[in-house]
Amino acid sequence: MILGVLLLFFLFVFMSAFFSGCETGLYSASKVRINVGAESGEKRYKNLLELINEPAELIFTILTGNNIATLAVSWCGTFIFSAYWPENAELINTCAAAPLLFIFGEVVPKTLFLSRPEPLMLKCSYPLLLIHRFLGKIRIRGFFKKISGFFERIFDISSDNEYYRITSRMTKVFDATIEEGYLSSIQRSIISRTSAITRLKVSQVMIRKEEIVSVSIDAGRDELLEIMQKHPFTRLPVYRINRNDMEGYVNIYELLSKPETDFSIAGSMLKIHTYNTNEPVISAMKDMNENGRQIALVEKAGSKSKRIVGLITLKDLAEELTGELEAF
Repeated sequence: MILGVLLLFFLFVFMSAFFSGCETGLYSASKVRINVGAESGEKRYKNLLELINEPAELIFTILTGNNIATLAVSWCGTFIFSAYWPENAELINTCAAAPLLFIFGEVVPKTLFLSRPEPLMLKCSYPLLLIHRFLGKIRIRGFFKKISGFFERIFDISSDNEYYRITSRMTKVFDATIEEGYLSSIQRSIISRTSAITRLKVSQVMIRKEEIVSVSIDAGRDELLEIMQKHPFTRLPVYRINRNDMEGYVNIYELLSKPETDFSIAGSMLKIHTYNTNEPVISAMKDMNENGRQIALVEKAGSKSKRIVGLITLKDLAEELTGELEAF
């Protein structure tokens, strides 16, 4: 009897090592190679892809398996030691099982799977997938998922969960491609910005009205030159009475290149387009590019008076994708 329980004891230590190692291996293995292997039809890669495509459920599987193994080790150890030292069986078991589980159930397997994640995970993919599916069949994962969902609703963290899950997966794939030399860090930065820009509104990237550099429609050449010396802008919005009634914009260099007799801000003023604060950045950038607009005003969404609250330039929008541009 004792021998049988002892065998179970070591079996459950191995089980704990299996789940601990798989936890590290799955997050260390190359997602790029897993996807490529799965597309080539390799069964073991398909198994891994099925697992990593369900990250939340996979966490439940690994934690459930590891906790069952830990509890079983504790029970087996207590049973064995109680046969020889019944009065101190729990204390002896704690002193013996805890370091054993820590070393052989955590440290050793995690180190091995961290150093060789892909070959080890390929060997473990099928048994782990069987356990994963089994726990799904008996609805243990579903039970824990409901508990998790309950706390997500309490702390209001479930909104846009699918978007952030997909974005997180994309980011991990990009990181892996950089490590393996497929993408440069600059390319990764642009791709990451592309995934983020789809949710940005112009109100988040615009220049606030208080910070806009503009010029009066009645300003002369000297005043325009003074503004140009202080601010390195090519185009300036033009207002008639105050900065709340901007009517257009002028290209400073084109205006200053004209003879003194032809100098007129009103005569050189170009029409300026307006977007509302809720306009998506990607939509505004596409529209400005297609219509040759370099500058535009932003008005408060839903405002009947069309109150101007900011300004955007094509350069600012482009920098959301590319990063800082020295010249534009």
